[in-house]
Amino acid sequence: MSDNSDTTILIVDDVMSNRKLLNALLARQGYQVVEAENGQQAFDIVKTQPIDLIFMDIMMPVMDGYEATRVIKEYLDERFIPIIMVTALDEHQGMAKCIQEGADDYLTKPIDAVLLNSKLFAMERIRKLHYLQIEQNRQLQEIQARIDDEQKLAESILNTALSQRKDELSGVTSTVHPAELFSGDLVLQTAMDNGDWMVLVNDFTGHGLPAAVGTVPVTETFYTMSRKRLKHSSILKELNYKLKNFLPVNMFMCCAFLQYSAATNALELWNGGMPRILFKDGQTGKVSTTYDSTDVPLGIVDKSEDEFVFQKLTMKPGDALIVYSDGLTEAENLAGEQFGLDRLLATVEASPADQQEKSIVDAWQAFQGEGKQLDDVTLVTVHI
Repeated sequence: MSDNSDTTILIVDDVMSNRKLLNALLARQGYQVVEAENGQQAFDIVKTQPIDLIFMDIMMPVMDGYEATRVIKEYLDERFIPIIMVTALDEHQGMAKCIQEGADDYLTKPIDAVLLNSKLFAMERIRKLHYLQIEQNRQLQEIQARIDDEQKLAESILNTALSQRKDELSGVTSTVHPAELFSGDLVLQTAMDNGDWMVLVNDFTGHGLPAAVGTVPVTETFYTMSRKRLKHSSILKELNYKLKNFLPVNMFMCCAFLQYSAATNALELWNGGMPRILFKDGQTGKVSTTYDSTDVPLGIVDKSEDEFVFQKLTMKPGDALIVYSDGLTEAENLAGEQFGLDRLLATVEASPADQQEKSIVDAWQAFQGEGKQLDDVTLVTVHI
């Protein structure tokens, strides 16, 4: 005899002889057996006793097998008790309705012992798989809850580290739109007492938490050195050194460095791996100059201070400078089209200098529509 004593089977049939025959076959296999004369009794038993499997007749008084199957399945919700319909050979047309009401299998009368055992084995396997899936889902929910808590903690730490010392600069707007909870893009700003300022626009490899981790040492280094009025090339050299030793070999940081002199309206800029920086002439309203990347991103190769060569320009009232990450021009709509440089240029030239940021963000978001944001989007505009 098989050891099935921990499995309880409910037999539902209004004919006593049918119940006793099936009871005998199941008892021979060691199963615990409970009997009911109709669907209502079966439903009451399911609500009060632990049942592992049900054999359900179709034609019964009070509540037939169709209704009993439906109400039991509705009551069980996520619990799973297999229901095998037991039917006469001429009731096959009713089996489609049985399945619609929630039955899991059927067995024809007269009952064949070999077929009965195969049905029992199959239903027990399905039942175990069902509860295994429930347990795995529960474990996944616990893991996801822990991940969510850890991400909230990391977000709090990063936000505190990155935002507490950012200075507001007249004529400079900046915005970062993360693709995920964390961003690998970063804008750092330092204002001097004499009206001068420095801005560092960063785009780490990838996005999300791995990219965001690198922003912490960059923030600390930039603010410490810029507020000591150290040279821009010295700051870049130190950032490059730290990132090369801090980041894994497959990560680096594209960045643009801007330094402004209030006395002369002169701006010095360095572009290492960022998309071309746009300069809009206030008189013509056109993008007259672009500043392409002239160097590799930070964190890749060792560099001396003298190797960081800045480009110079003078800004007049009405002029505008636009720095952005590749997440903007590579943004896609639902059709898979990219926002692209041409759309960006058209938006810049159609917008007043002091409205560049809003106009560009509005144009990008309208273009993207319901499309998924694939990368962090950063935008910095400068106007005098």
